[in-house]
Amino acid sequence: NKTSCLCGKELKGVKFDKYIPMKMNDKFYGGRISMTGEFKCDCGRDLKGYFQRVGNDLSLVDLEVVNDIAEEEKIVKYVDLPIQHISDKVLKLMNRRGNGQLIKDKIKLLRDTVPGIAIRSTVIVGFPGEGNKEFAEIAEFLKEVKFERLGVFQFSCEEGTPAAKIKEGIVSEKTKQRRFDSLMQNQYDIHEKFNEKQVGKVMNVLCEGFDKASGVYFG
Repeated sequence: NKTSCLCGKELKGVKFDKYIPMKMNDKFYGGRISMTGEFKCDCGRDLKGYFQRVGNDLSLVDLEVVNDIAEEEKIVKYVDLPIQHISDKVLKLMNRRGNGQLIKDKIKLLRDTVPGIAIRSTVIVGFPGEGNKEFAEIAEFLKEVKFERLGVFQFSCEEGTPAAKIKEGIVSEKTKQRRFDSLMQNQYDIHEKFNEKQVGKVMNVLCEGFDKASGVYFG
């Protein structure tokens, strides 16, 4: 199935799992959009920020977009910002756009402009070339930035990918696990403190389902 932009052009490599269009002040917004893949449409900048997932192009996170998120009541104050790492060396090996300072600047822009915004991110540990110095960089950064949600993944080599061609700086499975455990423990502590701050607050939430195993609604 082809996915099309509002202008009618196909969005190559992009898949939406749910899209609820709304029009406010002659602008189109999505009630909720989960997006994967590169945003290829020529008019893509007209739509930037109207989805929650930023993806690999941090240039989309500019002041105009962030102001839209802050000012429009119907845009969720939540951004999925998968950084993968903060070390310039590792980001370059991953073929990621931008560098560590760009990531820090964009997160600061979001925090300073959108009060109470929740940022989810993902990082990868054990990528070839990630030494103790590079791991220390990401570990310290995560302690400072305190993402509201974080996914940590261990690098797994896939045949035929550019990463599979990297033969130096291979990280052992034991070291990957140790680094994974360290970051997850740190995030658990951050998450616990974040949850404690929510006690006693009354919020409007979007209920998305019921978890039969735990007997609670989630959203």
